[in-house]
Amino acid sequence: MAAPHVQVVVDPARVVAELTSSQIRALTGLLPPGRVWLERALRETYGGDESPVFPATPAAVVFVENTREVAAVMQLADRERIPVTPRGAGSGKVGGAIPLYGGIVLALERMNRLMEIDVANRFARVEPGVITGTLRNEAERAGLYYPVDPNSLDWCSLGGNVAANAAGPSSMKYGVTRDHLLGLEAVLADGTILRVGRQTTKCSTGYDLSSLLCGSEGTLAIITEITLKLRARPQAVRTLFATFPASEDAVGALTDLYRAGIVPVAAEFFDRHALAAMASALPVREGAQAGLLFELDGSEVAIDESLDRLVEVLGDRARDVAVARDEAERRRLWEARKVLSIRVKERFARYVSEDVTVPPGRLPHMVAFIEALRARTGLEILCYGHAGDGNLHVNFLYQERAQHLEVEAAVEQLFRHVVALGGTLSGEHGIGASKRRFLSIEQSNVQIALQLRLKASFDPHGILNPGKVFP
Repeated sequence: MAAPHVQVVVDPARVVAELTSSQIRALTGLLPPGRVWLERALRETYGGDESPVFPATPAAVVFVENTREVAAVMQLADRERIPVTPRGAGSGKVGGAIPLYGGIVLALERMNRLMEIDVANRFARVEPGVITGTLRNEAERAGLYYPVDPNSLDWCSLGGNVAANAAGPSSMKYGVTRDHLLGLEAVLADGTILRVGRQTTKCSTGYDLSSLLCGSEGTLAIITEITLKLRARPQAVRTLFATFPASEDAVGALTDLYRAGIVPVAAEFFDRHALAAMASALPVREGAQAGLLFELDGSEVAIDESLDRLVEVLGDRARDVAVARDEAERRRLWEARKVLSIRVKERFARYVSEDVTVPPGRLPHMVAFIEALRARTGLEILCYGHAGDGNLHVNFLYQERAQHLEVEAAVEQLFRHVVALGGTLSGEHGIGASKRRFLSIEQSNVQIALQLRLKASFDPHGILNPGKVFP
């Protein structure tokens, strides 16, 4: 059973923007027939995303297919002060694609052309609706590699990846979306078309507006084209799964790994509750309290040596160590990881999932705090994630709606501890609607005010994805 949505409090003074008959005529006149959805049942299908934020119904869903159409819609929206919520694949976890103020949902899914893969210069140009896995597959056919995997590789879109500065398991070695972003084409709130960035790996010319738009969650501009850096395809890949008698042993092994200078592609952590949810798909012996899933890549010559060193570092800390014997076994291990969040949703009526991140060396403190929080509150808390770069997904799971305030209080305790450890409220999902009331825990009033002034420069009338990021 899919988890019902948990309503997140928004501005009680907000006004849902319905469209007048003249606005509807102007909007439908901009695009071919069938590209503006006005029937309520159809509009409701674009009112939610993969977050537990309560859905909202837009006044219209508009399907655009090129930059010119985006610009035309934004010119009308700016002139008429209509809120616009950009939407890619709807796979976000923080309510970023939910039209809290009604108005227009601007659906970018049909802008899905992979425009160019330049092998000589190692970059790709894509439209925002291209599925991330599609780019990876096409790059591999050209002998290149796009390493960013937000763990929803097969259904998330690159526009959403850029909007949230998405990451995933591979960020330990390869970094996040921003580390691969070279340039963008975007449409501003008034319909102006802007091109920023370049096709070179180095640039010291002016402000880096590409990086500013990356992670801005659709509040500054609508992304219509993306230029991404590609890498040489690794010759070989090895995957290893290990279990441990305690969570402290698992995160301690990661600390030993850093000291030994070993940098895997990924090091995924699972606490005992996550292991239980994955037990049918992973080689987990009864009594295991934590697990680590590692991936290494590199040359055929060096990778086996790296694997041997990894096993040596794990040493006596690990209870069981299993190396994938072939590609099929490797895929089974990763499939178990990829469907973990789905398994969690199936078992609990309600959930809140946070993607907090701390400096990797402070993971032992983080894991100890989560154990103490679990004991102190009595809440069911399941923890897994990209421990290689300090990013943990902390899931608060419950059945009764009456527990929601208790969960909210525990989430705030988590956030305050994360920031005290030098961490951040979000490593890869963004702030969206669900975390905006907590932003001041991490950022000062001065920092928030400066960002709001930037927002006003890009979007003077506040029509782009209102209600997101800022408290």
